[in-house]
Amino acid sequence: MDGFRMDAVKHMAPVFIKLWLQYLGEEFNINFFTVSKYWKTDVNTLIKYLDVIESATQLFNVSLHFNFYEASQKKLTMI
Repeated sequence: MDGFRMDAVKHMAPVFIKLWLQYLGEEFNINFFTVSKYWKTDVNTLIKYLDVIESATQLFNVSLHFNFYEASQKKLTMI
């Protein structure tokens, strides 16, 4: 195993996530790749979260998800 996918991180203390990932990296001498789901479309909130945890994890692009969803719901018009 060389990484983690974490759900609902907005419900966990950011300091816990940061310290837990730091501990695992030191304990196993591996820089684990981690991607987390922070279900919020406001990019500023996501950037602030990443700043707080010092980018210890990557985040799914929730805004992109919603953009794809909205695009899939629109009717295509032929030119």
